[in-house]
Amino acid sequence: MRLLTILLSIALLGNATAQTFELYDDFSGSALDADKWNLAYWDGGNSPTLSSGRALLSGNTVSNWNATEVTEAMLQANANAASLVGGDNEAHSLLEFKDSGSISGIEMQLTLPEDVADNIGIGLYAIDYNVMFNNPNEDPIRFDMDLWKSSGASPEVQITWKDPVSGLEQSATSAPVAAGQTVLLKFERTADTIRFFVNDAQIAESDYSRQNETFIIRAISEAGDSLMAYVDNVRVLRDTPQEARWEPAGWVYYAWPYAYDFTQGRWHFFNQSDKQWRVNLTDSQWATLDAATGWNYYAWPYSYSSDQSTWHWYNANIQWVVDLASGEWELFGGSD
Repeated sequence: MRLLTILLSIALLGNATAQTFELYDDFSGSALDADKWNLAYWDGGNSPTLSSGRALLSGNTVSNWNATEVTEAMLQANANAASLVGGDNEAHSLLEFKDSGSISGIEMQLTLPEDVADNIGIGLYAIDYNVMFNNPNEDPIRFDMDLWKSSGASPEVQITWKDPVSGLEQSATSAPVAAGQTVLLKFERTADTIRFFVNDAQIAESDYSRQNETFIIRAISEAGDSLMAYVDNVRVLRDTPQEARWEPAGWVYYAWPYAYDFTQGRWHFFNQSDKQWRVNLTDSQWATLDAATGWNYYAWPYSYSSDQSTWHWYNANIQWVVDLASGEWELFGGSD
């Protein structure tokens, strides 16, 4: 029964830490959230705005030709960034994610209006600003997912990426999307793989290695026509943070629910609702850590109890403890 309880606890803990997409912005506020987005535009593009619960990326190359705005991240890559963008008569309007470094997946809904002109599109880009502003002979785009209206055709999703081994560009294209129809685009990335989805159907997968990317949502008009494109319901998948751990080494004194780490010279307090199990290696009996008393010597995942004159072995880590010096919660024990 105790072993079943342990296994159930481990399973529940695993489910609780599974990665899921979380809402980044549904654009339901009265203005774009400055804590989430940086804004940029040039060559007739307008600054992104809100429109009926969606973000509108727009532009008109006639009325707004000379207006240029770049982001702080662009300026950090090159202080002259504002003078290095534009000049191609292609209106740009873009939203830049403020926390690209923690993101390993993005999902979003994109829409082009029914009367969209040719050579207009909106998409998600992973771009290296250092390359963009300082290495003009290199392509700064690691991958892009565009909803694009070509000349005389219905919009379609175009995905391009670079193979990290060969350096060659690869691509995938979806079935046509009716103008005015909303399409769901998504990517998911691990340490060495990236997968691309259109309306929840995977259409491509590739090897991938993270570099210095910034994620942007960019709308563009290549032929000088007025630009309107929409994005909504942006969700992100974040890298799983490494859990802080207290792995005892050497002598620890227990006065439950407190423990003093002699090596570190710090007191800890245990969350009493957690039940960390360990087995007595002399009689093979399982018991919870709250039975520990006095001095125990640790060489994880083993400890020697001076009170009981026996060694113990610890199962998977499910016990949380707060470091009373730093105030930080940590998972008790070594890595799994």
